[in-house]
Amino acid sequence: MGHRLAGAIASFVMFSAVVIPALAQDRMPPIPADKYTEAQKRAAEEFAGGRGYEVRGPFVPLIRSPEVMLRAKAMGDHLRFKSVLAPRLSEMIILITAREWTQQYEWVAHHDIAIKAGLRNDIADAIADGRRPVGMAEDEEAAYDMSIEIHQSETSRV
Repeated sequence: MGHRLAGAIASFVMFSAVVIPALAQDRMPPIPADKYTEAQKRAAEEFAGGRGYEVRGPFVPLIRSPEVMLRAKAMGDHLRFKSVLAPRLSEMIILITAREWTQQYEWVAHHDIAIKAGLRNDIADAIADGRRPVGMAEDEEAAYDMSIEIHQSETSRV
């Protein structure tokens, strides 16, 4: 596996392992749109314009800091849509992260995307069950192994 691909996998996994669990926790209730500040209104409009849907999921607590929310969105967009990883691999890594951190929102949000990107159902099912999938392609095995290694190493430090 090339250094660039390995670096991309590692970067994506680290982002997923650290940021997604922190963002996906529902500890702050949504702010009603009519209560947004002007900065929040502008950020919500920019968010919806880029994503095609209103602020939701892990971005709900982040709207409290519009600049941080838009920066998190930009980083996520870059890693998901401009990665050297095939969408099938990046979505697989997101599913692994969702399962490792028990983040149902992320799982539901990305499962269908992963399947549409070419991840086989049986691989997604194995990840959902906490099992190592069988019959993965070589790049899937590399992404899976690196993701699990990073998650286990990170978890052991938490």
